[in-house]
Formats: sequence, structure tokens, C-alpha cells
Amino acid sequence: MAMDVVALAQRFVRIPSTTGNEAELAAVVKETVEPFFDTVCIDGIGNVIAQRIFDEKAPTVLFNGHMDTVDPGDMPDPFSGRIEDGAKFGAAGDVLYGRGSVDMKGALAAYIAAFSRLDELAQPPNVLFHAVVEEEPANGTGTTYAMQHLDVQPQVAVIGEASNLDICLGFRGYVQFCLETFGKTSHGSNPHGGINAVLTMRDFLNALDGYIQSLESKSHPFLGRATCAVTNIECSPGRLSVVPDRCRLTFDSRYFPGESPSDRKDELLAILEGLGEKNPDFKYELKVVSDRMRPTFIDPNTPYVQMMKQAVEQKTAQSPKLRSWQFTLDSSYIVNDFHIPTIGIGPGDEFIVHTAKESMPIKQLRMAEEIYLNFMRMFGCSRVAETQG
Repeated sequence: MAMDVVALAQRFVRIPSTTGNEAELAAVVKETVEPFFDTVCIDGIGNVIAQRIFDEKAPTVLFNGHMDTVDPGDMPDPFSGRIEDGAKFGAAGDVLYGRGSVDMKGALAAYIAAFSRLDELAQPPNVLFHAVVEEEPANGTGTTYAMQHLDVQPQVAVIGEASNLDICLGFRGYVQFCLETFGKTSHGSNPHGGINAVLTMRDFLNALDGYIQSLESKSHPFLGRATCAVTNIECSPGRLSVVPDRCRLTFDSRYFPGESPSDRKDELLAILEGLGEKNPDFKYELKVVSDRMRPTFIDPNTPYVQMMKQAVEQKTAQSPKLRSWQFTLDSSYIVNDFHIPTIGIGPGDEFIVHTAKESMPIKQLRMAEEIYLNFMRMFGCSRVAETQG
């Protein structure tokens, strides 16, 4: 029996599920999908894993999504799951309001509503469904565990993170750095008696400005520009009338397929070594804090992308935009560690996730259900025809 995607999304939003607190939602998701799959379980770390095999010779598609959300912060009544006039949030038509409505309980509901209609398909594909924990910390814990325990190898994965129903082909990789500069403390009344680590860091920041301009001249036709952004700076001991002997800078850089975090590190080390040659007091340590979010990209001409494009066109009568996400996702692990081509398409605006205005357009939510079902119809039929031919 087909499910009401809006009512299901409301039910999910009304269950708080910040990272580490997904168990209640996982139980509801498991109960909801059990009628539509051969096997459903909650695995060893709390992921909901479902599998339906129609034919061992049929192709297999994986739908991946996460159950956890960020903290609601100052969002009023974040778990109401109420329907509101979208004009309040700058959207057309009614919206579903609440933390997780866009990131990404709406897409989970759209998946499941489409799964509830699998028996409508003449030649369905085999379907895997992973509703995972711990996506928000960006360490891939839930998705990696689920992928390590696959019983069936999917030919393609779909990840329904918000894209306004555009087709996202991937994203830039992310590497976070921490740079410390070292000096010598002295009394603030005698600054020349010490070495001010903040002023030493200033020299690097001046050099970084030119580096960023050079970096941003690099671009990818779908993934956008390479970037570098300073995100935090602090010093120690940080006390009144004390020249600081340490300054710590945190910054991140975004890079493309074919590049690596070590490329960025080498470029930065070249800048730092140059500063050290000019100033013998320039002492530093550069560390990579995080480099696990590697870039992904699927060629727009691949059959999977073209099939998804057609699935959207048939339901919307419009050609979807092919683009990238600005941020990084769990598909980094699906693509880079498990080598599964992954297509991104989901309802909602990614630029309002994690904000007090998070809200899902009802029209997009319903359309996502139709697109996912249509993609499964086309994927199952085309690949079955291939294998039989």
C-alpha cells in the first residue's frame, strides 16, 4: 500500500534525532520499511539496513540517507513538523517546517514512499536502503559500516541530500589544516623582549592572501572553484600585558578530483619555508586536522546520470540542472572507498539546512517520490534488457 510522503516526513521530523540519538527514529524507520523489503535490520551501530532482491540477475541500486540532524539551536519549535505557508521562508507554496525536514528526513520519506510502490514496476531493480547514523560529524562512521557489510554489490547509488531536485554530480574534497606559529613571551610593556607569535602569523596571513587568489583561479566545469578559507584564530597565553608565544590558525581548502590533500600541504609548506628563509624567528608547525572527505565526480554522460535526467524530465517536464554540491557528503566514502558511482538528487534547498528556517517545500517532497520511483522503473527495465540481450 502506497504511503503518504508528507505524513511520513512529518512523523520523522517530530522525532528528535541529533547525532548519537538516532535510536528512536531508527526503530520507526525499520517498522515503516519492513512491509516493502525481504530483510530489514538495525545493524551493530544503529543503521537501518533493508534489502529486496527481485531477481539475482537484475541490477541493484542503493539508496543512502542519514537519520541524524544537527542541534536545533535557536530554531523555534523545531520538532513541530507543522505545515506552513512557504512565503514565511521565502518559498512558494506550503512547506514542512522543522529540524531535519531538509537534511534529510524529507528525502528519507520520499525514498520510502517510492519503495512502497515497487510492486507497480514491471521489471524492478533489486533495492538496498541504508538509513545511517553519524553523518553530521563528517567522519563517515554510519555509511562506512553499512558499506562494509553489504550482501549485494550495487551498480549505482543515489543519495538524496538537498539539491532542489537538481542532479548533483559530486563535490570538492575537503582538507582542514592547523598552523601554529611560535614566539617568546614578554611583558606587554616590553614587546621587543619577546617574539610575538600573532605578528608572525600575520606574515603568513599576508602571504596566504596571494595564495588564495592563485588557488581560486583554478576551476572545474561542474565542481566550481578551488578555495581556501580561514575559520578560526587564537593565541596563548592570551592574558593581559603578555606578548603571546603561540598563535593557532585553523583553515580549510577545497580541492578537485585528481588532486590530494598532500598537494595543498606541499603548496603551503613552500610558503612557510619561504617566510622562514626571510625571518629566522619564523617558527611554525603545520598539521592536517582532517582529510577524509575526498572529492567525488560522476561524468554527466554516464548512462546512470542520463537515466536520472530522463526520470526528472518525465515527471517535471523540465530539464534538471547538472551541478555540484558546495559541501561534502557521505558519498565521499561510497565513491572513494567502495567504488560505487553515485548520483545526488534530493528535495529542498541545501542553503537553509542547519538554519532556523529549515523547511521542505511540499511540492518538491512529492516530486522526489515520483522521481525516485521513475528512476527505479527505468533502471530496472534498461539493465534487465541489457542482460537478457
